[in-house]
Amino acid sequence: MNQSQNKKRGIMTIAICAIIFVAYNIILFSIAGFENHGQAFWISYVFMLLAFFIVMVSGLLVMGKKFQPKDWMLGYPILSHCVVYIIVETIVSTAFMLLELLHIPWGFSLAAQTLILAVHLVFNISCFITKDALENIQTNTKNKTLLIETLRTEVEMLEETAVDAEVKGAYHALAEELRYSDPVSSPMLFEVEQRLVTAVHQARPYVEVNDKQMALDSCKSISLILSERNKKCKLYK
Repeated sequence: MNQSQNKKRGIMTIAICAIIFVAYNIILFSIAGFENHGQAFWISYVFMLLAFFIVMVSGLLVMGKKFQPKDWMLGYPILSHCVVYIIVETIVSTAFMLLELLHIPWGFSLAAQTLILAVHLVFNISCFITKDALENIQTNTKNKTLLIETLRTEVEMLEETAVDAEVKGAYHALAEELRYSDPVSSPMLFEVEQRLVTAVHQARPYVEVNDKQMALDSCKSISLILSERNKKCKLYK
Protein backbone atom coordinates (compact mmCIF):
# COMPACT_ATOMS: atom_id res chain seq x y z
CA MET A 1 0.00 0.00 0.00
CA ASN A 2 1.42 3.39 -0.94
CA GLN A 3 1.51 6.64 0.99
CA SER A 4 -1.46 8.14 -0.89
CA GLN A 5 -3.71 5.19 -0.10
CA ASN A 6 -2.76 5.29 3.58
CA LYS A 7 -3.53 9.01 3.68
CA LYS A 8 -6.99 8.37 2.23
CA ARG A 9 -7.62 5.56 4.71
CA GLY A 10 -6.49 7.73 7.59
CA ILE A 11 -8.78 10.58 6.55
CA MET A 12 -11.71 8.18 6.06
CA THR A 13 -11.11 6.62 9.49
CA ILE A 14 -11.13 10.04 11.18
CA ALA A 15 -14.21 11.20 9.26
CA ILE A 16 -16.21 8.01 9.91
CA CYS A 17 -15.20 8.03 13.57
CA ALA A 18 -16.29 11.67 13.94
CA ILE A 19 -19.68 10.94 12.34
CA ILE A 20 -20.25 7.90 14.56
CA PHE A 21 -19.17 9.91 17.61
CA VAL A 22 -21.77 12.60 16.95
CA ALA A 23 -24.48 10.02 16.18
CA TYR A 24 -23.58 8.00 19.29
CA ASN A 25 -23.97 11.01 21.58
CA ILE A 26 -27.25 12.09 20.01
CA ILE A 27 -28.73 8.59 20.26
CA LEU A 28 -27.39 7.93 23.76
CA PHE A 29 -28.64 11.10 25.41
CA SER A 30 -31.88 11.16 23.43
CA ILE A 31 -32.75 7.81 25.00
CA ALA A 32 -31.04 8.00 28.39
CA GLY A 33 -31.12 11.74 29.06
CA PHE A 34 -28.53 13.61 31.10
CA GLU A 35 -29.81 13.02 34.61
CA ASN A 36 -30.07 10.22 37.18
CA HIS A 37 -27.05 8.29 35.99
CA GLY A 38 -24.67 6.48 38.31
CA GLN A 39 -20.93 5.97 38.25
CA ALA A 40 -21.04 2.91 35.94
CA PHE A 41 -22.81 4.97 33.27
CA TRP A 42 -20.33 7.83 33.32
CA ILE A 43 -17.32 5.48 33.53
CA SER A 44 -18.61 3.68 30.43
CA TYR A 45 -19.22 6.98 28.68
CA VAL A 46 -15.65 8.17 29.41
CA PHE A 47 -14.23 4.92 28.02
CA MET A 48 -16.29 5.42 24.86
CA LEU A 49 -14.87 8.93 24.50
CA LEU A 50 -11.36 7.46 24.92
CA ALA A 51 -12.13 4.86 22.25
CA PHE A 52 -13.17 7.50 19.74
CA PHE A 53 -10.15 9.64 20.58
CA ILE A 54 -7.67 6.74 20.26
CA VAL A 55 -9.11 5.62 16.92
CA MET A 56 -8.95 9.17 15.54
CA VAL A 57 -5.33 9.51 16.68
CA SER A 58 -4.50 6.14 15.10
CA GLY A 59 -6.02 7.31 11.81
CA LEU A 60 -3.98 10.50 12.02
CA LEU A 61 -0.76 8.53 12.65
CA VAL A 62 -1.40 6.25 9.67
CA MET A 63 -1.66 9.24 7.35
CA GLY A 64 1.61 9.91 5.57
CA LYS A 65 3.01 6.43 6.24
CA LYS A 66 4.35 4.39 3.33
CA PHE A 67 2.60 1.30 4.65
CA GLN A 68 -0.02 0.64 7.30
CA PRO A 69 1.58 -0.60 10.56
CA LYS A 70 0.75 -4.17 11.57
CA ASP A 71 1.09 -5.82 14.94
CA TRP A 72 3.82 -8.41 15.53
CA MET A 73 1.50 -10.98 17.15
CA LEU A 74 -1.32 -11.47 14.63
CA GLY A 75 -0.11 -9.37 11.72
CA TYR A 76 -3.34 -7.34 11.48
CA PRO A 77 -3.22 -3.70 10.32
CA ILE A 78 -3.67 -1.07 13.00
CA LEU A 79 -6.93 0.23 11.52
CA SER A 80 -8.41 -3.28 11.70
CA HIS A 81 -7.58 -3.35 15.41
CA CYS A 82 -9.26 0.05 15.78
CA VAL A 83 -12.47 -1.21 14.18
CA VAL A 84 -12.55 -4.27 16.45
CA TYR A 85 -11.75 -2.16 19.51
CA ILE A 86 -14.47 0.43 18.99
CA ILE A 87 -17.09 -2.27 18.25
CA VAL A 88 -16.17 -4.23 21.39
CA GLU A 89 -16.03 -1.08 23.53
CA THR A 90 -19.43 0.07 22.25
CA ILE A 91 -21.02 -3.28 23.13
CA VAL A 92 -19.38 -3.51 26.56
CA SER A 93 -20.01 0.11 27.55
CA THR A 94 -23.66 -0.14 26.50
CA ALA A 95 -24.02 -3.36 28.47
CA PHE A 96 -22.68 -1.74 31.64
CA MET A 97 -24.91 1.30 31.14
CA LEU A 98 -27.89 -1.07 31.08
CA LEU A 99 -26.58 -3.19 33.93
CA GLU A 100 -26.45 -0.06 36.06
CA LEU A 101 -30.24 -0.45 36.34
CA LEU A 102 -29.54 -3.72 38.19
CA HIS A 103 -27.19 -1.87 40.57
CA ILE A 104 -24.07 -3.70 39.40
CA PRO A 105 -21.01 -2.26 41.24
CA TRP A 106 -19.22 0.35 39.14
CA GLY A 107 -15.89 -1.41 39.76
CA PHE A 108 -16.85 -4.16 37.30
CA SER A 109 -17.38 -1.55 34.60
CA LEU A 110 -14.04 0.11 35.34
CA ALA A 111 -12.10 -3.18 35.46
CA ALA A 112 -13.57 -4.67 32.28
CA GLN A 113 -13.14 -1.57 30.15
CA THR A 114 -9.66 -0.89 31.49
CA LEU A 115 -8.71 -4.40 30.37
CA ILE A 116 -10.17 -3.82 26.89
CA LEU A 117 -8.32 -0.51 26.60
CA ALA A 118 -5.04 -2.05 27.78
CA VAL A 119 -5.26 -4.90 25.24
CA HIS A 120 -5.93 -2.46 22.42
CA LEU A 121 -3.04 -0.19 23.44
CA VAL A 122 -0.68 -3.19 23.51
CA PHE A 123 -1.67 -4.09 19.94
CA ASN A 124 -1.46 -0.44 18.86
CA ILE A 125 2.01 0.02 20.30
CA SER A 126 3.19 -3.28 18.81
CA CYS A 127 2.02 -2.04 15.38
CA PHE A 128 4.34 0.96 15.50
CA ILE A 129 7.22 -1.01 17.03
CA THR A 130 6.91 -3.52 14.18
CA LYS A 131 6.75 -0.67 11.65
CA ASP A 132 9.99 0.87 12.96
CA ALA A 133 11.72 -2.51 13.04
CA LEU A 134 10.60 -3.29 9.48
CA GLU A 135 11.82 0.08 8.23
CA ASN A 136 15.21 -0.55 9.87
CA ILE A 137 15.43 -3.98 8.24
CA GLN A 138 14.51 -2.54 4.84
CA THR A 139 17.11 0.22 5.22
CA ASN A 140 19.82 -2.21 6.29
CA THR A 141 18.98 -4.62 3.48
CA LYS A 142 19.06 -1.82 0.92
CA ASN A 143 22.46 -0.67 2.17
CA LYS A 144 23.84 -4.22 2.07
CA THR A 145 22.68 -4.81 -1.51
CA LEU A 146 23.61 -1.38 -2.85
CA LEU A 147 27.18 -2.28 -3.86
CA ILE A 148 26.34 -5.17 -6.20
CA GLU A 149 23.39 -3.26 -7.69
CA THR A 150 25.66 -0.27 -8.35
CA LEU A 151 28.37 -2.43 -9.93
CA ARG A 152 25.80 -4.13 -12.16
CA THR A 153 24.58 -0.73 -13.33
CA GLU A 154 28.16 0.37 -14.09
CA VAL A 155 28.86 -2.82 -16.04
CA GLU A 156 25.64 -2.37 -18.02
CA MET A 157 26.81 1.16 -18.85
CA LEU A 158 30.14 -0.29 -20.05
CA GLU A 159 28.19 -2.70 -22.23
CA GLU A 160 26.30 0.22 -23.78
CA THR A 161 29.53 2.19 -24.25
CA ALA A 162 31.37 -0.67 -25.97
CA VAL A 163 31.69 -0.40 -29.75
CA ASP A 164 33.13 -3.82 -30.50
CA ALA A 165 30.51 -6.59 -30.57
CA GLU A 166 32.75 -9.07 -28.71
CA VAL A 167 33.46 -6.57 -25.93
CA LYS A 168 29.77 -5.70 -25.73
CA GLY A 169 28.88 -9.39 -25.42
CA ALA A 170 31.52 -9.99 -22.73
CA TYR A 171 30.21 -7.15 -20.55
CA HIS A 172 26.63 -8.24 -21.12
CA ALA A 173 27.56 -11.68 -19.78
CA LEU A 174 29.34 -10.03 -16.83
CA ALA A 175 26.24 -7.96 -16.03
CA GLU A 176 24.20 -11.17 -15.98
CA GLU A 177 26.74 -12.73 -13.59
CA LEU A 178 26.26 -9.75 -11.28
CA ARG A 179 22.48 -10.00 -11.63
CA TYR A 180 22.48 -13.58 -10.35
CA SER A 181 25.18 -13.12 -7.71
CA ASP A 182 24.31 -12.97 -4.02
CA PRO A 183 23.46 -9.26 -3.59
CA VAL A 184 24.07 -9.05 0.18
CA SER A 185 27.41 -7.66 1.29
CA SER A 186 29.05 -8.25 4.66
CA PRO A 187 32.17 -7.00 6.49
CA MET A 188 33.93 -10.30 5.71
CA LEU A 189 33.62 -9.56 1.99
CA PHE A 190 35.06 -6.05 2.25
CA GLU A 191 38.50 -6.84 0.79
CA VAL A 192 37.30 -8.82 -2.22
CA GLU A 193 34.52 -6.34 -2.94
CA GLN A 194 36.99 -3.45 -2.90
CA ARG A 195 39.06 -5.30 -5.50
CA LEU A 196 35.89 -5.82 -7.50
CA VAL A 197 35.08 -2.09 -7.42
CA THR A 198 38.63 -1.19 -8.43
CA ALA A 199 38.60 -3.66 -11.33
CA VAL A 200 35.34 -2.26 -12.70
CA HIS A 201 36.67 1.30 -12.51
CA GLN A 202 39.92 0.28 -14.23
CA ALA A 203 37.98 -1.31 -17.09
CA ARG A 204 36.13 1.87 -17.99
CA PRO A 205 38.91 3.73 -19.90
CA TYR A 206 39.71 0.62 -21.96
CA VAL A 207 36.10 0.29 -23.06
CA GLU A 208 35.79 4.01 -23.75
CA VAL A 209 38.86 4.11 -26.04
CA ASN A 210 37.86 0.82 -27.66
CA ASP A 211 41.03 -1.04 -26.54
CA LYS A 212 39.54 -4.41 -27.29
CA GLN A 213 42.17 -6.68 -25.77
CA MET A 214 42.53 -4.72 -22.51
CA ALA A 215 38.74 -4.37 -22.23
CA LEU A 216 38.32 -8.15 -22.59
CA ASP A 217 41.16 -8.86 -20.15
CA SER A 218 39.61 -6.47 -17.64
CA CYS A 219 36.24 -8.13 -18.06
CA LYS A 220 37.79 -11.55 -17.41
CA SER A 221 39.57 -10.20 -14.34
CA ILE A 222 36.32 -8.78 -12.96
CA SER A 223 34.57 -12.10 -13.57
CA LEU A 224 37.27 -13.99 -11.64
CA ILE A 225 37.05 -11.61 -8.67
CA LEU A 226 33.26 -11.88 -8.74
CA SER A 227 33.53 -15.67 -8.74
CA GLU A 228 35.83 -15.46 -5.71
CA ARG A 229 33.33 -13.20 -3.94
CA ASN A 230 30.43 -15.54 -4.65
CA LYS A 231 32.35 -18.53 -3.28
CA LYS A 232 33.20 -16.60 -0.11
CA CYS A 233 29.54 -15.60 0.22
CA LYS A 234 28.59 -19.27 0.40
CA LEU A 235 31.48 -20.00 2.76
CA TYR A 236 30.54 -17.29 5.26
CA LYS A 237 26.82 -18.14 5.40
